[in-house]
Amino acid sequence: MSEVTITLWPDGRIIKAKTGENLMEVLRRAGIKMDFPCGGCGACGKCRVKITSEVQPPKEEEIKLIPERELKEGVRLACLYTVATDMEIEVVFKNEEARVLERGIMGSFTMDPPLKKRRFFVRDSKDALSLEERLTMAVGCPPDPECRLEILRSISRGLPGEGTAVIKNDKIIGIESGDTTGKFYGAALDIGTTTVVLSLVNMVTGREEAVVSALNPQKEFGQDVLSRISHAKKGGQFLLELQKSIVDSINGLLEKAVKKAGIDKKDIYEMTVAANTTMTHLFLGINPESIGSAPYNPVLKRGIDIKAQELGISISPFGRVYCLPAISGYVGGDIVAGILATGFYKKDDTALFIDIGTNGEIVFFDGREMVACSCAAGPALEGVNISCGMRAADGAVEEVRISEDVFIRTIGDDKPKGVCGSGIVDLVAELLKIGFVEPSGRMVFPDKARQIASPNLAARLVEKERSTAFVIAYGGEQEDDVFITSRDIRQVQLAKGAIWAGIRALLREKGISPKDVRRVYVAGAFGAHLRPESLSRIGMIAGEWTERLTFAGNTSIAGATMCLLSGAKRKEAENIAGMVRYLELSTMEGFDRLFAESLKFPEGDR
Repeated sequence: MSEVTITLWPDGRIIKAKTGENLMEVLRRAGIKMDFPCGGCGACGKCRVKITSEVQPPKEEEIKLIPERELKEGVRLACLYTVATDMEIEVVFKNEEARVLERGIMGSFTMDPPLKKRRFFVRDSKDALSLEERLTMAVGCPPDPECRLEILRSISRGLPGEGTAVIKNDKIIGIESGDTTGKFYGAALDIGTTTVVLSLVNMVTGREEAVVSALNPQKEFGQDVLSRISHAKKGGQFLLELQKSIVDSINGLLEKAVKKAGIDKKDIYEMTVAANTTMTHLFLGINPESIGSAPYNPVLKRGIDIKAQELGISISPFGRVYCLPAISGYVGGDIVAGILATGFYKKDDTALFIDIGTNGEIVFFDGREMVACSCAAGPALEGVNISCGMRAADGAVEEVRISEDVFIRTIGDDKPKGVCGSGIVDLVAELLKIGFVEPSGRMVFPDKARQIASPNLAARLVEKERSTAFVIAYGGEQEDDVFITSRDIRQVQLAKGAIWAGIRALLREKGISPKDVRRVYVAGAFGAHLRPESLSRIGMIAGEWTERLTFAGNTSIAGATMCLLSGAKRKEAENIAGMVRYLELSTMEGFDRLFAESLKFPEGDR
């Protein structure tokens, strides 16, 4: 293989590559931040680059995903392009600043952190006690066996007359000189597949001092957990690459949080982490390969408490990290946190908890038992694999109403650049309402549209990307139109069908009718910006649930905060993980038929 030169415009940066290398890997190695939602398999069309030098003929996948005009201009997918000669490229994709949901409902609880600080005094003594014994007497508890040698070394030059002990489970894990009891903070962390949220909490008062968030940097290796599992399977260095990316991101969030709060990172003593099972494995540097294939068993499910230093987390040298327990390979600590935060299982009536995302997790409580399942909804509801889909960032269409014309609302009130998850659901619901989309999911032809709607609306039905499409917003001469195609609607059907089939499977398992479900909680960033009537109209929830719906917000960060501030809540989280029965849909008799039935959109107005 010979060396070639790649020039990146508009900044003129030059990078080196070998002939035969994949362009995606070359750009990633050079530190070019790109999204590869499908993991680089040519399925999403998001990693577009414009090759301004000699360009190879488009591949079949590129012809399907890239408009003909752009193909003629030299636009190709980086993940499918093989470097052959010197080349000049423009990176077409845009990394938008995403809107991240940072708070969720949280039940009441009594503060009693598992990790504490205790001030102590050591008086001069002429007895024969060792320094360790005198420390134990002064503090009222002994050193933790795991930390004993470190503590003995720290007091070998003498005990401070006044000091502060850092205590975990009634054992000393660290000693500090003077009274530092007022400098006592913790961090609650939600590691999602798409986003990461960190809440900095005063461990004395329970007050949230700062909240910061970011996109999960692992998105460069794929938008969904299976793509990241596949990357980790390649070998140890690839697993390390995934772990380092999330640890670096967390340390960056810590820097932002302490700057906002005006404190020092060394005054943070504990971090609690709620994440799906794969994200927990990757954060801990554990290969999640076993989750990727049947029977989908994770390496660990129980909660784990370890030193922050072992993970490279930059907090107090005595800092600890606690990861919430999981229920199964695909129902993780984030769902345990959601159950803890909402507390729905403590009431006698029936309740349903839904976390809508690429992987939809559902928990049903019949008044006696909780049963959970996970369904592969796919990334369509997060704007991936949708022609004009984008994450929830400025310029994303997030709300759509259709009457005589189309009325939209965008995030940040910017010019429409694309459509995010809530806008996609709204749009499909509105197209169903006016009859432009049939219950089968088929988009009507323009002739029929002219019979049932105004000429203005009918004119919005056009051909785009070799498919019938509905234009949401016209771009004019300078900008591209924002639209949805019949293929996009099929992706929404598959997503909503998976979630509705999962719900029906749980209800069937417990012998419960939809009308008998009294409370419905929708958690996560996606759910927070949805209209209940839109969810009902596309058939993701039952029609009678619109008045019983609670949008719970980010219950993952809420549950993690509760575990940070309460030892009792941490024990409750461990108990919850053991109480929930997991239902594996892939082996459930008749689920394929149930899923097929769930794909159809409801008929009539809902």
